[in-house]
Amino acid sequence: MSGEFVRELRSRLEMTRAELGLIVGVDRMTILRWENQQSRLSPTVRRIMRAIDEQPSTIPLFTKMGTEERARKAEEALRW
Repeated sequence: MSGEFVRELRSRLEMTRAELGLIVGVDRMTILRWENQQSRLSPTVRRIMRAIDEQPSTIPLFTKMGTEERARKAEEALRW
């Protein structure tokens, strides 16, 4: 998953870096580093991003969850 994908997803969802960070459990600077290819996304975050991309209606599910719960919800969302 590329930084361009993260940037395009965030743009399509009309979110700030801080807003997307809240959903996936990172700060806005981490989102910036991903977008600029300075850092890699973890497998869990990749699953969450794919779930959000395929099913934007899942976004509320990921807000305010712990990392393990986010990963589980992402897997569930990708099975729909």
